[in-house]
Amino acid sequence: MGALKAILHNAPKSLGKGMALCMFMDSNHAGDKVSSHLRTDFVIFLNYGMIDWLSKKQSTVGTSVFGTKFCTMKHGIENICGICFKLHMMGISIKRALYVYGDNMSVITNVIASLS
Repeated sequence: MGALKAILHNAPKSLGKGMALCMFMDSNHAGDKVSSHLRTDFVIFLNYGMIDWLSKKQSTVGTSVFGTKFCTMKHGIENICGICFKLHMMGISIKRALYVYGDNMSVITNVIASLS
């Protein structure tokens, strides 16, 4: 923990205006009719430029639409956390809110609500 504090303390100060991060995510629950495997897809933009993406056929079989969408959002948010840390280490700040776009409101509502 002390090493992390030292790294963050020695990080460069933010320069210029802040950037905006945005993620579009989707997953295909049992899209493969033969094996019922799911596909995870997300795209991450920094301002208007795409900086990361993933389209991966999972080796597991999804049992619910909610579960597959939730796992897709989890993988995307983990990537965004890594990107935010890298940007912070380069002196680039994220001033605006992170926008996550998806097609399943129950997943987004469940992630936003802290007690659900």
